[in-house]
Amino acid sequence: MPKERVEDEAGNRGTTWVGGEKRGGSGQAPIRVMNDTATAGYNILHGRTNTTDTSPVSGGGGGWGSVPTDDGNWAGGGGNGSAGGGGSACRGGMCTVWGSPQEAAQWISKVAGEEVHRTCDGCEKVTTEAGAGLMRDLEDEQEKLAQDLASMVNGTTPTTPENLRKVSAGPGLSVSRGVIEALKTDPEGPLLLHRLAGEMALARTLTKAIWARRLLLAGASEPGISDNEEGRPLLIGVCRSLIGTLIRSRPRWKSDKRWPAMQPARRFGDARGPRGPARRSPAMPCPIRWIN
Repeated sequence: MPKERVEDEAGNRGTTWVGGEKRGGSGQAPIRVMNDTATAGYNILHGRTNTTDTSPVSGGGGGWGSVPTDDGNWAGGGGNGSAGGGGSACRGGMCTVWGSPQEAAQWISKVAGEEVHRTCDGCEKVTTEAGAGLMRDLEDEQEKLAQDLASMVNGTTPTTPENLRKVSAGPGLSVSRGVIEALKTDPEGPLLLHRLAGEMALARTLTKAIWARRLLLAGASEPGISDNEEGRPLLIGVCRSLIGTLIRSRPRWKSDKRWPAMQPARRFGDARGPRGPARRSPAMPCPIRWIN
């Protein structure tokens, strides 16, 4: 049997991927590197044995700060809460924003792009989809936050705990009722509102980047992925890109000078809570075993 025919038949049978499923072959679903890895990572971090599960997490999807993390401070850090914890219920962190594996995978694919692999005879072997990048997510977050903050400042929306959570970035970086009252009376209220929206958007976007990195690292440990050559360069590149973004952003997280918008509101209470992200720096290593 010619070598080419053997290779074609092997390609039509697909390759073993997440959960031991065959993917990429004739009549099989393709390998979607980012989507599949993120889905596996989400399920692993939430204590699920089925790494292909796409069902929502119980109690998840309520939004930033809707479920406190284990340490009660920052949505991106601390114990089991930041990953959602063991079991099927949301215990804070990423599952408050991404209530299901699909939501997490969609965000990562939108930001980082996607790479689709097929092995079947006559198929296009690799196709790519470009990502919009973190800046687009930051801009979208800032626009929405500015609108919601303005609605509370002008009295259109009541300053309920639920609405305050909608303009915050987790339990440790929350906007208080006093901050809203200060923005109503400060002569530079519109400018400070815009800057506050920008800082909250930055915190949200970087927190999601940290979560995305954790998902990809966890997903990369799934045997179907770790034992497979498909998609390794993409995962390595995205991991390194996320780390680069976090490193470049660390000065803004560490400096209190990035909080001028909150100065007039401090007489009403610190918007950052007892400990903001300046006290917690994300770990930088990228321990994907494929990197030599």
